[in-house]
Amino acid sequence: MTLRLLEVDVPAYSNQRQMRDIACRVEPVRATEAGSHVLSIFQDNAELAGIPVVDECNRPIGIVQRRDFFLRLGQRFGYEVYANRPISLLMECEPIQVDVHEKVSDFVATILNIRSLNQINEFIITECGQYYGLGSALSLTRSLHAQAMDTINELNKIAGELRQANKTIMRDKSFISGIVDNIPTAIQVRDIKTGDIIVHNKAAEEYGLQTAASYAGMLLDAPLQLDGELAEDPFLYQQPEAVEETLVDREGRARVVSRHDLLIADDDGNMRWKLCVADDITEYRDAQRRIERLAHYDSLTGLPNRYYLGIRLGELSQDLSNPFVLLYIDLDYFKSINDMYGHSGGG
Repeated sequence: MTLRLLEVDVPAYSNQRQMRDIACRVEPVRATEAGSHVLSIFQDNAELAGIPVVDECNRPIGIVQRRDFFLRLGQRFGYEVYANRPISLLMECEPIQVDVHEKVSDFVATILNIRSLNQINEFIITECGQYYGLGSALSLTRSLHAQAMDTINELNKIAGELRQANKTIMRDKSFISGIVDNIPTAIQVRDIKTGDIIVHNKAAEEYGLQTAASYAGMLLDAPLQLDGELAEDPFLYQQPEAVEETLVDREGRARVVSRHDLLIADDDGNMRWKLCVADDITEYRDAQRRIERLAHYDSLTGLPNRYYLGIRLGELSQDLSNPFVLLYIDLDYFKSINDMYGHSGGG
């Protein structure tokens, strides 16, 4: 009689292998089977190391180990004694039993506390108390090896993903750094506690931002906590208004900048960093002053014009605590001179 050994497929990448994954489906025998019948099974299946013994309800009650079986039959008159007697006389009555859902790693950890792996012969795998399959030290070793290889493959995969993620982070960091470093807006980040500069782009260096005392930041002995509405979004707090100030750049020129300060919190909600964003508005302010001068001063004489006079009179009339006198002087026929000789002649 030839007995088929059905090896259950092992999942390719499972780090939680169960005992069902290593079970070999060896056909069991009853305790009343004769020794000669079991001998024929072993002879027809040279690789079979053990045969489970079950009762009428398919509950395992023992196991016949190949080595022990042939040692008994190999003794003097052994075959004559056991050939026609029930196999229950030759079986191991208290075999190791384990449930199909038990994890292989847990089973190995438990069994190694009792005996070493090379002392383990075949053991029985059960499902709901009934016989399911047969396991062995070899199948355990193969499973542990496969699990180790799966772990190594997973670690290699994770390591590859981490390397790729690191490349992506470095690329994104270089990309963002390139943008921050080359935009015309000055950007500077300081540690509130230490005052150390963390981020400082080219524009900040060009504007002279690093030498401005107003950007040194407030060093705090205790963490700054925001309350009320600000606590709803504690990780970014912008100070309400822009501040204008004059800085001296690295070439010694005065620059007018418009600065916005933002406080950035750490994971605990404590204000940790101070972000300064500054724009150069020197040309804008110069143009504004030129426009105001053209609007308020006479281009020929350089004196305030009638429009500016009206503005000043309006301002002075609002201050009742300081009365004033307006002296108005007119030159007769001066318009005729301007009309005849031009404004340059009249001037």
